[in-house]
Amino acid sequence: MRLLPCALFLIAAPALADELPLAVIDRPVVLPSGDAGFATNVDVQKPAMGADTTTMALGGGFGVAERLELGATYRFAFDAFELRGPLTIYGAAQIAHTDHMSLAAGADFVADFGAMTTTDTLHMGLAWRGDLTSRVAVYTGNILAPNPVGQQLAVGLNSGAPVAFDVPLGIAIQASDRVLLRVDTRLARVGIAHARNEVAIEDATPIGLSALVAAARGFDFVALFDDSDARAWGDRWTLGFVLRWYLR
Repeated sequence: MRLLPCALFLIAAPALADELPLAVIDRPVVLPSGDAGFATNVDVQKPAMGADTTTMALGGGFGVAERLELGATYRFAFDAFELRGPLTIYGAAQIAHTDHMSLAAGADFVADFGAMTTTDTLHMGLAWRGDLTSRVAVYTGNILAPNPVGQQLAVGLNSGAPVAFDVPLGIAIQASDRVLLRVDTRLARVGIAHARNEVAIEDATPIGLSALVAAARGFDFVALFDDSDARAWGDRWTLGFVLRWYLR
């Protein structure tokens, strides 16, 4: 199974997309029309209690129109090769893209088959990246396609499921044309309904660190580390690796 990303990359290599800039800070947050993107993630998650869990995700998206991307991702437990997990289907629309900013809106539907009872969640949100300089940008949402662009609003569709609104913020540094460094956090989470902190602002401070290397035009490698609360560093974290490649 570990050979799958390499095999797919070798097959796809002759048709790698050449329209996307090598520097991520210059890319639109939605795939251009006619471009396809694929991603393979492997994450090791350390929960607050219990054993570590290794999961794998396979997904992709396609620029179906000039400003519209559609895609899907499926994640499953890798340790026991359990195929039950969350399926995410998403759509994203590019609102604006200039030399100094990129803005998109999107929605996704998640059906999680991993629990005893399937849970459904609807997300809506924005992805925005604004350049402070030619090498530094601030952003909210997800600025790396293919992916749901923004999941700020989460609406649980099952009876009694929570509804919450997140305020994420990040800084991206284009250290070189091939290397992008990111630091992101969540400024607040507001519970709207059926949440533990209903109509309150959660004060947990998650932090995410990632480094992306554009190994070739149309092929990226990402290493990431997320901690669920920086104040209790090391209690709950996720370590992950992502291979991302593009075709046209």
